Amino acid sequence: MRNRLQERALWTAIIVAMVAVLAALAVLQYRWSKRVTDATEARINASLKASILDWHLSLLREISEPAFAMQVSSEPDNRENWNTYFERYRAWHGTATRPELFANLYLIRVPRSGEEAVFRRDIGEKRFHRENPPPRFAAMMNELRRQSLDPEMLERRVTDDPHTREDNLRGQIPHDPLFGWQFEQNLPALVHPLIHNDVETDEREGHGKRFRAADAELREEQEHARLPERDFDRDDTEPVTWIVIELDAKVLEQKLLPELALHYFGGPQGANYDNAVIAGRTERVLYSSSPEFVQRPFDHPDAVLDIFGPPPTNGTQLSHDFAGDFHAGGAKRATNVEEMRNMAAPTWMPVMQDGGHEPHWNLVVRHRRGSLEAQMAAIRRRDLGISLGILLLLGATMTMLIVVTRRAQRLARLQMEFVATVSHELRTPLAVICSAADNLSDGVVNGQQQLQRYGEMIKVQGRQLIALVEQILLFAATREGRQTYHLERLDVRKIIEVVVSNTAGLLDVSGVKLESEMESGLPQVIADLSAVSQCVQNLVINAVKYGGEAKWVRVTARRKASPEGREILIGVEDRGMGIAADELEHVFEPFYRSPQIAAAQIRGTGLGLPLAKSLAEAMNGSLTVSSEVGKGSTFTLHLPFAEDSPLRTAAEAATTGVLTSA
Repeated sequence: MRNRLQERALWTAIIVAMVAVLAALAVLQYRWSKRVTDATEARINASLKASILDWHLSLLREISEPAFAMQVSSEPDNRENWNTYFERYRAWHGTATRPELFANLYLIRVPRSGEEAVFRRDIGEKRFHRENPPPRFAAMMNELRRQSLDPEMLERRVTDDPHTREDNLRGQIPHDPLFGWQFEQNLPALVHPLIHNDVETDEREGHGKRFRAADAELREEQEHARLPERDFDRDDTEPVTWIVIELDAKVLEQKLLPELALHYFGGPQGANYDNAVIAGRTERVLYSSSPEFVQRPFDHPDAVLDIFGPPPTNGTQLSHDFAGDFHAGGAKRATNVEEMRNMAAPTWMPVMQDGGHEPHWNLVVRHRRGSLEAQMAAIRRRDLGISLGILLLLGATMTMLIVVTRRAQRLARLQMEFVATVSHELRTPLAVICSAADNLSDGVVNGQQQLQRYGEMIKVQGRQLIALVEQILLFAATREGRQTYHLERLDVRKIIEVVVSNTAGLLDVSGVKLESEMESGLPQVIADLSAVSQCVQNLVINAVKYGGEAKWVRVTARRKASPEGREILIGVEDRGMGIAADELEHVFEPFYRSPQIAAAQIRGTGLGLPLAKSLAEAMNGSLTVSSEVGKGSTFTLHLPFAEDSPLRTAAEAATTGVLTSA
């Protein structure tokens, strides 16, 4: 008993430890899954961010090529003329990779009063031609006029003033080729003022600044640029001249943007990301990689880039600086979704705003399978589901291992008990036989009557040994599926008669009264006479053995009709000690003997009931039990009617059917 308690405590500890291990694995798996998902999302975001910024650098490089080529200086003492800038532009145009992107070159003169003058010059022409301002220039002309009439604003655009650079240059520094250029996003166009001036500071007026156009400069402009003299006469209005390089919107939207999208957001099977360039307050679509995407571009995007600003807070990075820092690992990865949806370019060009607060162009990017955020959540759910399945499988495996181990231990214990029981069952008749043999050989037995009594005793004990051996062999055969049954139609009465005949000796020796009760007109069953009688006989022997002091056994036979089918019920009833409810599920297990039976020292091998159950099932029947402690037990054999039996075909194929148990 003590060993049983220790074993139970050990297994309880093992189960608790396994549950703790599974719980720890579940927690670790959850954390690992989160880390892997976060790392994957960070890697994808970093890659996407790199592609977006490279896309932006390429776009800026493409649209700013003429600005780099013209090298318009913003130094106050600069004396370069317009013709010099045009010659640089023409030289660049001859070698440019995408000259068709730039449609027209204009000079626009904005006086402080009076009408503006617009001049255009083609690549092959030798002089500028005056034109009326195109209607599409209306918004830009208003902004040019506003900036030209505000000297301080204009000064911040073109001068190198340490007091204004940090607050107003917004990401650019003087001496950079792009310094002073603005982007007019409504046309689109590149715009730069031409002011050759000396800067004076009036200490008495609080460092106010003003511009003065030199007479010599105006004469130089007339001579080299060959502008109409009437339009550039010297007056006191101090006009401001603007260079305007107009871009071809169709080339931008139908060629440049698609090429950049395919290069930076493409993949082996096409575009990995849907992307669109949305322009201004009206959200006009300049380009979209997918017609479906453009319908709801801002619905859970993976990234949104303000193409022309605002710049980072440091405000000092330029294209050549950023490219080196980023590819060297200097760029920080996006840490959250909001950062990716509010990206600002590290290099940028000021936008010529119409009245202020005009929304800039935005690049909107989203994975073609949906939002990256949703994909990562789905991947994490999938990983957690797989991990949970693996843990459940591991838990089930551990549970099965525990159950199998426990059953193996229990079976080993039952087998040891079986060996001990069989040894005891063999020892008793052998001891009787040996004792009788000794008496006969020693001449103790005298007379014919004593010889007959000893002979009868040896015969009974020998038959008991034979019955025990046959039962063990039959059990082994049924367990291994090697038993052969000869099927035939049988009367239930004949089965009962065979059982009564085979158990008559046991009943007489035990002093047990056997009663039989059968309904009249019972239909036949299909079975093997030897097997079915052995099954019922085992039930009778079991009732005699455990019937207690009542010394009473009853065998009944009746019919029963139910939705499951029609069947014959052969019951064996006793009035013995009964079986506890928690032991009913074990009584048909091989070698099982309840603690109550073992304590009562009732002999038995534990094979009678398992063998009876195997025989019943081999004939397409079943064996059930009902019991109440202290009142007795009833074992019932269920056999289908011969007409309903699945064995009918096998039985009627010949005079006697043959069935091998499986």
